[in-house]
Formats: sequence, structure tokens, C-alpha cells
Amino acid sequence: MKIDYSKYLITLAVVIGTGMLYNRYQESEKRKLSKDNYELIKKYILNDSSLANLKKPIIWIHIPYSKNAREWDSFGSRLTLNLNQPYLNLTIKTLIEKCGKSFHICIIDDETFENLLPGWNLDITKVGEPIAGYIRELGMMNLLYNYGGMIVPPSFICLKNLKNMYEDGTKKENLFMCEMLNRSKSSDVLTHSPNTKFMGADKENPIVFESIKYLEKLISSDQSAQPLVMDNLNAWYILRLRNNDKITVVSGRKIGTKLTNDKPLGLEELFASDNEYLPTAGYGVYIPSSEVLLRQKYQWFARLSEKEILDSDMVVSKYFNQSLS
Repeated sequence: MKIDYSKYLITLAVVIGTGMLYNRYQESEKRKLSKDNYELIKKYILNDSSLANLKKPIIWIHIPYSKNAREWDSFGSRLTLNLNQPYLNLTIKTLIEKCGKSFHICIIDDETFENLLPGWNLDITKVGEPIAGYIRELGMMNLLYNYGGMIVPPSFICLKNLKNMYEDGTKKENLFMCEMLNRSKSSDVLTHSPNTKFMGADKENPIVFESIKYLEKLISSDQSAQPLVMDNLNAWYILRLRNNDKITVVSGRKIGTKLTNDKPLGLEELFASDNEYLPTAGYGVYIPSSEVLLRQKYQWFARLSEKEILDSDMVVSKYFNQSLS
């Protein structure tokens, strides 16, 4: 109830007390929302190595563990998903709600590779970046080759079921890749390019197998100490695409990395209040999670509670509410 201060004389003590109660109420609401989302997400954390009998395709969602991206209660809390980025709870919830009936959703971490990949003996925890990222990419490619399905970034706001994207993209033994913002040296001439962060294929796809061998070669070479490995891998896929190989490209408009005028849709656009060129008919919107952490100007977003995000008038909030309504 809104208090009319012109009619009532309220003592300072009552004002302070009311403020404290309201703050407690807000914190209680935030915790309840986070807990509800956690209980939903927890069901999809992969802790069983038996995937052989699945009838539905798999959506692979990898959650990397980083001191800057996550708060730890204890070492044993690795699978609590107590992320220090509440918006990721919301993005993953949208994926579960929109795709849970059509896909087997697997939320995995760096330790999953050893459990699911025969002969995997690479310990990501013993190497630093960027090598850890390259090995992680190798693990994801191997999961895609051995089990099929699609790799979806955890920071993707899903607006509708990805079933059609998967079925259309894997027709005639094709694999598919989504257009992401190009952060390589060629970005001045190519704003978007197909990217392995968001891709899919059926089990034992031959092009995925070839890419694994190429990535292994890159990692074992002197180039592994440079930030060129992923650029080279994506360039390898682009070359195969130009050679008319069995690769389907999903437009960035479909996953919210490209505006309808074909210009980039990035954090600046997502955190604005409106944009006349926003895509409206796609599968969802990708939030560049690494940039949220790396760009000081936007790190505040990673600290917003789920309720604060949903109550905001930002473009990204409107997409969240559209998905979760």
C-alpha cells in the first residue's frame, strides 16, 4: 500500500523499521526466485555416464568454473549451480522450459569429459588459459561426435523450441553452425561468422571428426600459446563451407546476434531500452557472457539479481519476460 505522507505523521523509527522490513521482503523474494530456478535446473545436471539409450537428441550446455564467474560455498558445491551471475540461471531456465520436451538437456562441466569420453586423459584444471579453453573446445567437439546433438551456450535466452533448427540443420547428414559476432582479426570486414559455440550434428558426423583432428593439430603446435587457435578452427569451417561441404549456416538474426539491418546485436543493444531493428521471429537472443565479465562497463549486469533483471526496462529484460511469461 502506498503511504500518503501528507496525511500521516510518521516517526523516523517507523520509517526505518518499514524500510528494513521491505528490504527483508525484497531479499526473501530474490532468494525464493533463485531457489525455484535452481531446483528446476538441478534436474538437468549430468551425473550419469549412460547416454546410450536416449531417444531424444542432446543439448549440451557447458558451465565453466571461473573464480570471476562463480561463487563457491565449498569444494563439494561444484554442482550446486550457485553461480555469481544470476542471469545465467534465467537463461538456462528458458532453455529447459522451451526445449525440455524435445531434447535431453545435459548441463556439464570440465569433469564431464573424463566420464563420457573413452580414453580422455586431459586434465583441464592443470593448465591455464588459453590452453584450457582449447582443450575444453576439443572435449565439446568429441561429445558432439560421439553422441550427437547440439552445443548451446549457457547465456542464450531461448524464445522457442530449437527442434526445427536441429532437424533442418542436420538434414542429409549436414551439420549446422550459427552466426556469432566475429571477434577475430577479420572483424573489420566480416562482422559475423559461423561459430562452434552454437552448432549441432548427428552422431559420428565426418566433418566434426575432421575438425577434431585439425584442432588436435593446432593445440599440439606452437600456436597453442597464441589466441589464434579458435580463429583458425572457425576459419577451417568457413573454408569447408565455401567448398560446398555439408554445413548449414543459421543466420545471426535467428539467435539474436544480428539486428534486422544486419548490424551486430551486442551488449550495447541488449542493455538499451529499445532498438527499432530488434529481431522478433528468431529462436532467441545470445548474451555474450565473456564480454559481460571482461568489459568493466558492463560487469554490473553479472551482479543483478534475477528479480532486478526481470523488473528492468532493458531490451534483454524484455526478451527474458517474453520467454518466461
